[in-house]
Amino acid sequence: MKFETCSTATAAGGLLAHSQRAGNRRIAKGTVLGEAEIATLIAAGIKRVDIARLEPGDVDELRAAEAIGAALSQAGLEAQPPSAGRINIIARNAGLLRCDPEIIDAINATGEDVSLATLADESIMAPGELAASVKIIPYGIAQEQLGQALRAAGKRPALTLHSFRTRSISLVQTTRPDLKPSLIEKGRAVIEARLAPLGLKLDASQTCPHDRDALAECLAGMETDWVLILGAAATSDRGDIIPAAIEQAKGRVERFGMPVDPGNLLVLGAIENRQVIGLPGCARSPAPNGADRILARLAAGQPVDSAIISSWGTGGLLKENAERAAPRLSSDTGKGGLRCAILIPAAGRSSRMRGEDKLLRAVAGEPLLRRLARRACDSDAHDVLTVLDQADGPRAKALDGLPVRTLTSPLSATGLSGSIRAGIAALGPDIDAVMVLLADLPAIETVHLNRLMRALDPQGETSIVRASDETGQPGHPVLFTRRHFEELMALRGDRGAADLIRSHAGRLAQLVLPGRAASLDLDTPEDWARFETTGE
Repeated sequence: MKFETCSTATAAGGLLAHSQRAGNRRIAKGTVLGEAEIATLIAAGIKRVDIARLEPGDVDELRAAEAIGAALSQAGLEAQPPSAGRINIIARNAGLLRCDPEIIDAINATGEDVSLATLADESIMAPGELAASVKIIPYGIAQEQLGQALRAAGKRPALTLHSFRTRSISLVQTTRPDLKPSLIEKGRAVIEARLAPLGLKLDASQTCPHDRDALAECLAGMETDWVLILGAAATSDRGDIIPAAIEQAKGRVERFGMPVDPGNLLVLGAIENRQVIGLPGCARSPAPNGADRILARLAAGQPVDSAIISSWGTGGLLKENAERAAPRLSSDTGKGGLRCAILIPAAGRSSRMRGEDKLLRAVAGEPLLRRLARRACDSDAHDVLTVLDQADGPRAKALDGLPVRTLTSPLSATGLSGSIRAGIAALGPDIDAVMVLLADLPAIETVHLNRLMRALDPQGETSIVRASDETGQPGHPVLFTRRHFEELMALRGDRGAADLIRSHAGRLAQLVLPGRAASLDLDTPEDWARFETTGE
């Protein structure tokens, strides 16, 4: 590949090295310059351009990405059409992603022109989710390097997706006189939510006293494939209630304890051909814990034994969660007491606007998306980022000149939760909290954003602050501390974080904003007509 700066008139057939605005048109980098593009550039007064030309033996970025993507596709994994030298590998169905680091490293070791990035090994995948991405970094690579990458990929699969299998499952919760009855219902609901991404559900749920004999009798009568036990008290050792009851029911304890935090106090056992799992106490919280890893492996038909669990100490969870009393915060809390980022999900399709993009409609002469982003940039936030549907689309152009980080992600196609997950993944390690600011709130002002950031006491119990309107109706924005980031990364569907907020009602503070600032959103042409007439 050869780069050169040449006169625009002689650039035919070259690849535009850098995006170029010519009059009202923006020509994207990598565009093959034909007669129409050259005429547009010349008409705009652009006399010289930077271009790249492929040399003999080079393979252009699209064909190279497509070839590697095809080599990575396996059952349940599908390569999407390439774009700008990138090809994404998507899960076709729910399952457990397994990654072979040796093959992935071998592909990346062929040279810096090829970049293969994947999710973590054993990631839980939903249909349509991004598993891996191949990027050909320059506009073309040598055929020799492409051949090396394909030979490495051909040794054995770099990626495999193991589909989840149906299981019958029972939940047993042990009780004590001092256990609040509400915890039983909460425990069942959280376990159901934990199983749902695996395509599983509870077939039976019951309680029994937190007593060895009572639990052993209960376990002996179970006939489902799995039995999950949620104890009224944490298990202390192999002689404690849950492991002792498994053995009394003529079962065996394969493992007690695991090097994953949260989730240390887990019991893995079996009674005949039934899998029995004594869940750690943290399983009552929706936050990820070590039990999720075991459940996912078992659901995908992957082996789990004591030796495998022992190997999980490196690269485990070790994250703050909402049940910890004192989360770690940055030493430099900066403006507003916390280092806060503002995340603006803006990848929606405006499907209720009957063909018009609501985020580009003007409010006081300014596109709504730009209006919200500008107010976020004027706030005390340490970072402002937005998730868009297209990197070079009209929404991106509406943000030109603002200090906003723009992201595009295939996750956004899965709904609001996908955009939130993409944004959380892009936050820096120094960020203590994130404010999710929907992009269709015309009445939100910078002062409102600052008030939300200052409403959070870093040393207090509150970890979520939600705005409401003056009538008390809950709305947006919503601010979450870092202790909830793992839960935000586990969101699915187009419901946002509503269930997460409900599950932590005791840690929620509500901040009243004036008028309908928190609840006035503009989803339909009728909403816009009313707003433009009355301001409401």
